[in-house]
Amino acid sequence: MIYKPVYDTNQLKIAYPFINRSVFFYPELLSNQILPLGNLDSIPIKTVFEHVPTTGSGCDKNYLKYIRGFVLVDTEEFKMRKENI
Repeated sequence: MIYKPVYDTNQLKIAYPFINRSVFFYPELLSNQILPLGNLDSIPIKTVFEHVPTTGSGCDKNYLKYIRGFVLVDTEEFKMRKENI
């Protein structure tokens, strides 16, 4: 199974005002149930902040703190889209 993150869009837009909507909004949000993050689910995100260097890593990991849950993506649907790219 493949899941996509669900963001706190208000906070994400404040932090990244020029972000493209397609990065954080997708059709699965309208048709599938959102699975919220619990305490255990948040551990991998907290671990990234604690152990991955903030400088010299070449990527901005700050957007991770805006993840509030996940939405299931149909695996077959994902494969078809990936093959058409």
